[in-house]
Formats: sequence, C-alpha cells, structure tokens
Amino acid sequence: MTDKEKLTKAKELIDKGFFEKAISFLDDINDSYHSSKIIETKYLFLAICYYNLELYNKSILYCKKVLINNNSNELASLKKYLSHINVKDFNNAFFEIFEFLKYNPAVLYKDTLGELLADIKSGHINDKDVINAIKILAEENKVV
Repeated sequence: MTDKEKLTKAKELIDKGFFEKAISFLDDINDSYHSSKIIETKYLFLAICYYNLELYNKSILYCKKVLINNNSNELASLKKYLSHINVKDFNNAFFEIFEFLKYNPAVLYKDTLGELLADIKSGHINDKDVINAIKILAEENKVV
C-alpha cells in the first residue's frame, strides 16, 4: 500500500470514528520521503484523531507541526484552539485564534467568533481586552 493510499484509508477510518486504527496507518508513513503536503495531511489527521480521543496535548503538538509549515491551515488552528479550551488553557486558546485571524480570514472560525460573542453577551467572558479583541475580529470577519 502506498503512503497516499494509507492517507486515504486513514481518512475513511477517521470518518467512521476508528481513530486508533487511523493512527496506525498514519504512523506507518515515513516523514522524510514525502512532499510537505503529504506530511501536512498526515499531521492534520493525527491531530484530528488525538482530539477525538480526547488526547488534547497530542492534538496540540500535531496542530503545531501543521501550522509551522502552513500557517493558513484553519482546521489545524481551530483544532489547536479547541484543544487548548478543553485543557482549560484559555490564554493559549485566545492567543491561537487572535494570531490566526491576524493574518487569515475566518471561514471555520466564523462559528467560533459567533459563539464568543454570545459568551460575551451572557457574561462568560469578562476581560475587557479579550472582549475588545473578539469584537474587532468579529467585525473584520463580518460576524454579528
């Protein structure tokens, strides 16, 4: 089985919720012999698997690996943000969303910005600097 076929098989397993099996296919792909796109996809799939297995620190690790080579990968940034939220590391979560949206437009993050605006309205976010930053990002990304 080629490494591209392993990625395809891993994606099928992820879609069916078989994350451990997907990881075994992904771990079998050698990082040093491929294009950055194959390795980026491998790392993104690993991040998704670990996130779904609630191994958030491993998910963060693989999201970082994706973002080092492609800082516009919104899915990796979003998984990193959500992983930080799940381990109650709110400072790094907000840093991630702010850094990503400083250089990239929101597509997947539009829902997150909407949720953050709702959290502000309900009083769950109280830090004035964070509130102002969220409102600016929401406005810039046409989220109301």
